[in-house]
Amino acid sequence: MSSSGGGDGDGDMDIDVDADVDSDSDGDTDSDTCGAGATRCGPLCYPDCPLGQERDPDFCNCIDGGSDADSDTDGDTDADTDTWTGGMIEFDVNVHTAHPYANSWSQNWTVDPPGATASSIELYITGFDLEPCCDHLFIYDRVGGTLLDQFEGYGLGAFTAGPYDESTLYLSFTTDSSVVAQGFDIDTGGYTP
Repeated sequence: MSSSGGGDGDGDMDIDVDADVDSDSDGDTDSDTCGAGATRCGPLCYPDCPLGQERDPDFCNCIDGGSDADSDTDGDTDADTDTWTGGMIEFDVNVHTAHPYANSWSQNWTVDPPGATASSIELYITGFDLEPCCDHLFIYDRVGGTLLDQFEGYGLGAFTAGPYDESTLYLSFTTDSSVVAQGFDIDTGGYTP
């Protein structure tokens, strides 16, 4: 930001509010805070939202309304998961609870990466907030299968669950008959082929 005294001839101090500021002191004026494929929301970095969605600044989850820009400049506007470079390939999961969720509730989802057989899956969970003792997110390898993980707790925020060496996952969310919280969102996940 720059300022100058009396720049428009009226004798007061004028402030240029459109000036770019180098917030990270590396000599340029870009954000440099999260790296490729990530977006800052509050103090944390999250994976970029899927095509057609944008990050909600209040809850840091992905919501409908983003652009259909071509993120890899190959001329299409697909999810651009057609090239594997050895890391996780991001895919849409779209698992959400109500905010806040209800008492005595049960909800289940199957997570299956589209168009590929996964050898490993991870889930990018945002805004996680469940009653610590009694409301749970369970992750299984399949319906009626082996329990791989479980999560509960107030204000856990954003984190990555996994990776799990599975080709699909089965998620089960259960609540007891008292005390509710804000729930969670799993907009995206990652898999390795």
